[in-house]
Amino acid sequence: MRISKKICLLGDESVGKSSISTRFADDQFSDKYKATIGVKLFQKVINTNKDDEVNLIVWDIQGGKELISSPQQYYRGAHGLIFVCDISNNESIENINYYYSIVKKKYPTAKKILLLNKSDLTEYSSSAQHAAQKYKDMFDNIINTSAKTGLGVVEAFKLLAQEFMT
Repeated sequence: MRISKKICLLGDESVGKSSISTRFADDQFSDKYKATIGVKLFQKVINTNKDDEVNLIVWDIQGGKELISSPQQYYRGAHGLIFVCDISNNESIENINYYYSIVKKKYPTAKKILLLNKSDLTEYSSSAQHAAQKYKDMFDNIINTSAKTGLGVVEAFKLLAQEFMT
């Protein structure tokens, strides 16, 4: 069986949403920052077992608190919401509360995952632990990721795909 699911990435600017999407879809990473304007789409099929496939359509949405409440058409029909913060940026960690509060009532059945990005920066591991503890009751899963090294990125999307099949 093959199903398609819409996934939206939410978070502040420059936390690594586009880098995570590119790492997932193309297994590539660039140190050059290029801001997303509007939305950029990525697509990849995940095999959850020998008979089932999930076509993930990833919407990499422009970051920023001022933007999340206005372009509701970006989030409409989302089956999964991936929240991304940068563990080296405390403000991006705290802003997860804001993004969550905006979408939790509108998309109560959507799977929600938090990615603690830039986990390759080991000097911020205590920030990652703090964020994981703070948000443990809000998300279906919390995963340490690094778009730069690939740590946890594909695994996060595979986990989400598997949850859609249960």
